[in-house]
Amino acid sequence: MTAQPKFPWDGQPDYAACNFALGHLIQYVEKRLTLEGRIHAETLLAAIGAIAGFSALRALMAHLAETKDPAIAGQLNIVQSNSGAKYFIGEPINRTLIPAAAGEAGRKLWSLAAGGAVAAGLDRTKLPEVGPMFAHVTQNLGGEREGRPSLPKEHQPIMPAGELLLLVWPLALMSFTGRFPGAPREFGVAGIQNWPAISARAANTFIQKVKNVLEPSIALTIVMESAIYASKLDPEPIDKATWETREAPPGS
Repeated sequence: MTAQPKFPWDGQPDYAACNFALGHLIQYVEKRLTLEGRIHAETLLAAIGAIAGFSALRALMAHLAETKDPAIAGQLNIVQSNSGAKYFIGEPINRTLIPAAAGEAGRKLWSLAAGGAVAAGLDRTKLPEVGPMFAHVTQNLGGEREGRPSLPKEHQPIMPAGELLLLVWPLALMSFTGRFPGAPREFGVAGIQNWPAISARAANTFIQKVKNVLEPSIALTIVMESAIYASKLDPEPIDKATWETREAPPGS
């Protein structure tokens, strides 16, 4: 019997870089969100969900730039809120998070996050439905609950997913590129098409890590709704803020 690959990037030229990226992402996002030795579980999950969703969007955009695929381009739309914020809407974006075939399960956030929730103790038959998550995010774009999960007040992150993304995306980008300011070595660049799987694996890890303080179905909802939201964001202002605030990782 042939052994199944542990990671979807097994055997690829950037194999080592992806492994380093996963380890660094888990390490530095957790450090960044730790205050006085404690970490707020909902905020940690919203942050990694936002990274996963934005990574999926960036990978899709890179693929579209390379292939000029008219089938993808024709299904993408940009909508604008009253405040002028832009959002990407379309089925190709949704498919970056949800597997369309069994072979995609190891790369897509829903499969990996749901697997983390099941490993944390959630009955597989009681997994929350993902459709209402997409509806919640879309219905609240431009509103007071934008970037907030569809959960009671006691399970809200300390800030919306968009603000969290601005805080942690620089760490994600450093992890993916293997370049840390002031570090004596580089760890190699993880290909952008592997960014979504790397961040989804980190989400799987965090869901299991907080299982003693947060019920797995709640953790899964926070991760997914944060990711769905971040996958719709205009990359330009986030990229601009990232390069303006780029710094060494915490504890380096």
